[in-house]
Amino acid sequence: MGKLIRSRAMQSGCIIAACFLASCGSKKVPDQTIVTGDNFEITLTELDQILRAAPPVQKEQVAPARRAILDTLISQKLLAEAGEEAGLDKQVQVVQAIEAAKRSILAQAYARKLVGEDDAPSEAAIRKYYDDHPEKFSRRLKLNIVEYSVPQGFPNINEYAALLDKEGFDALSTKMAADSPDTKQLASSRLSSELPPTAAKILSSLKPGSDISYATPGQVHLGRVQTIEIDPQSFEEAKFEISEAIKSERREQTVAAAVQELRKSRHIEIVNKDLKVQAR
Repeated sequence: MGKLIRSRAMQSGCIIAACFLASCGSKKVPDQTIVTGDNFEITLTELDQILRAAPPVQKEQVAPARRAILDTLISQKLLAEAGEEAGLDKQVQVVQAIEAAKRSILAQAYARKLVGEDDAPSEAAIRKYYDDHPEKFSRRLKLNIVEYSVPQGFPNINEYAALLDKEGFDALSTKMAADSPDTKQLASSRLSSELPPTAAKILSSLKPGSDISYATPGQVHLGRVQTIEIDPQSFEEAKFEISEAIKSERREQTVAAAVQELRKSRHIEIVNKDLKVQAR
């Protein structure tokens, strides 16, 4: 099965305490200076802008994480100002990168404006989603796999994937031992809920002893299924995840529809013959 199955990253973590984003409850002037130096300052607003985008951390890590982010901001601002003084902001590549960043930020901001505040899906909608995706919830499986996990840029990775598909995991193991003896087999577990909808047919055909290839961010996994266990998730356990999934789908549909209308109104046409072929 030469297809690579890209797993859906599972999000986790504790909610950041409110004081992580601002000032632990005390009201302060929005542009209050928090770092000073010779012709240098950083305001609370600048720090808060970064903190709002920071990933969640454990409560006891709030203070050290906040300080680490501030130190990073100081370094970044010093280096940026030094770069401007050196005239790097006039270099073509830098100008292009700034324009690309501006374009991305504006596009994301407009997408958020289109979506607005998501209404929470109804209990009936959540239940329907649960019932319509048994492979993710009520009939969720856990696959215990022995595999080789290598970076996506690993040498000859396509050759190894083809070997697994044609001759099986034993042949792959022999080849890996000869070519890359430092790359060891690993034992891993994957839930069926981590696999994309396109993997449904493959998933239904898997059994102990089946060879499998799939991808996670930055990694390619080539292995063999050892055992398959039933690991269902109850409706109550899945409700929050389903609610977020439904809202995410709504956002994607809203933005996709808006982009389609914008393309039509602006008569967008790809004229390069090599790029005109529709992606598959």
